[in-house]
Order: sequence, then structure tokens, then C-alpha cells
Amino acid sequence: MRNAHRPMGRFFCLLVTTVILSLAVRMHASGPAMTQVVDTVYRADGTLAMGTVLISWPAFTTADGAAVAAGSLSVHLGSGGAFAASLAPNTGAQPAGVYYRVVYQLTDDTVQPAWMGEYRISGDCLPVNDVLPGDAVQVAAPSRQANFAAIVREVDVLLTSLAYDRAEYAIKFANDAAGSMAIEFSKATLPDPLPVAFTTSGPSSAMYLPALTAAQVTDVIATEITVDAGTAPPTGGGIEVRRTDGGWGPTSDGNLVGRYASQSIELPRLSRIQEYLLRQYDGSSPAKYSRQSALVHVDYPY
Repeated sequence: MRNAHRPMGRFFCLLVTTVILSLAVRMHASGPAMTQVVDTVYRADGTLAMGTVLISWPAFTTADGAAVAAGSLSVHLGSGGAFAASLAPNTGAQPAGVYYRVVYQLTDDTVQPAWMGEYRISGDCLPVNDVLPGDAVQVAAPSRQANFAAIVREVDVLLTSLAYDRAEYAIKFANDAAGSMAIEFSKATLPDPLPVAFTTSGPSSAMYLPALTAAQVTDVIATEITVDAGTAPPTGGGIEVRRTDGGWGPTSDGNLVGRYASQSIELPRLSRIQEYLLRQYDGSSPAKYSRQSALVHVDYPY
């Protein structure tokens, strides 16, 4: 029995690539003579590859008359990109032009070091181009021998002084090896949050009231915000104001600020940044509401 290896050289590949492999030498064994292919697989950038090599071939007859059925083979790359497979030679095979098809499926994150950290800063009148979760950042920390790309995962802002517009930022970041950006979904059934008006023939053509698209802030003082809803409330109804966009209707008061029967509404101001959501409702039973909420946002330093 004699072993033969491919000529000296290296396989270079991209993440997924297809190559043609022609076997020219063989060793004698029971059944078709086989050729042992041994090599080290590298990526195009010269780093050692890790992953799986998929090899497939059509049916053919070897040069010495052995029949080879169509099939496929999955070879896992060993430590350091080591590749080894035993295949029937196709030199002089029938039909002519028979080749092995090789597909590389390489992993990409097994050699990336995991980095995560937090950056804090405080100051007056910080720039308006804030860092937001999802932003890409380049982190360089020579004292930790760290230089890597990361994604901002969380930003905490603490306002410490309204008079001087003073704030403290805490920016948390990590690369994919330390924390995946994957999103997990779960199934849920969401009921209609608002009562639906019906007629004898089915849902009416006017199930919702118009949204308060003309709502605006008309005055801001230290402890109070004045809002003009942009339209007078419906007869027998009013303007419902909540802290978050949910729970609309008379049965939920968890995030309720109040229900108002006037177009001009005075709302409490508890911080520099204050947000309220508004919908109008009528006096029918059950009451009809606006389908969309109007957001009132105030960011005022004094």
C-alpha cells in the first residue's frame, strides 16, 4: 500500500466558496482505489480556517473499472484548519470531465476576543450629537492592550443640574463575542385596546375619532406645562392624557394622568424632559377614542 499527498501548497478560500478538486494519485485497497487528501485550510486573509467542508460528486467509473455511486461527504476542519478526506480518484474516469465539488462553510467568530466595558463622562452643556444604543464605536485602551470595534448596548443619562445643563453619561458597549445582538421573539395575541362600535350589520364606518394632530405646548414654567389639544373635546367626552401609550379607556388607570373636558390642559412638570400622550373620546357607550395617540414632548432647561 502506498500513500500519496497533494503537491505542497495551501487552500485559500472565502467564507463560502466552491472549488473543483481533481485527484490524480491513489492507494490500493479493497473496492475502489482511494486517495488520501491532507492539507491545512486558510482564509483569504491568511488566518487559519474553522468550520466544515462539504464534498459532493456524481456517479462515475474509475480508470480501473470500479463503479462509484453519487454521494456527498461532510468533513469537519480540525485544530489549526487541518483537512483530511479519503476519496476515489477521478483521473481517467468515465464519463470524462467528472469533478468533486467542494463547498467551505466557515465560522467567523471563534477567534475574536470578547470585550465589553463602560465609559462615563460628566459635564455642562454636553454636545447634542448623543451616543445612542446601536451605534458602532472604536475602542482604544492601551493600558488594557485593547483596540477593538464594538456596539453601544446601553446609554444612561442622569441630569444633575437644570441651571447649568449638567448631566452624567454612562455608555456601555460590547463586541459580538461578548454579547450577541440577536433578538428573541415570542408569540402573543394582542386584543384591540379600544372598544369597537358596531351596528346591526357589523362594524360601523366611524369606529374611531380623529387623532389630535394639532396638539401643541403653549406654555412651560418650572412646575407646569400648558397644552392646547388643537380641537374642542367632543360633547359628553373629553381629552384623556396618559404617561405611556397604553391602557386607553375607562377601565385602566395605572398610567392615567387625567381626563379633561377643556381644549386647554394644564399638566404637571416633574423633570426637564417630560412626555405625555393624548387621545380624545366621546360620550357614547362604549366610548369611542382616537385610534392614534398625540405625543407631547418637552425638553426645557428651566
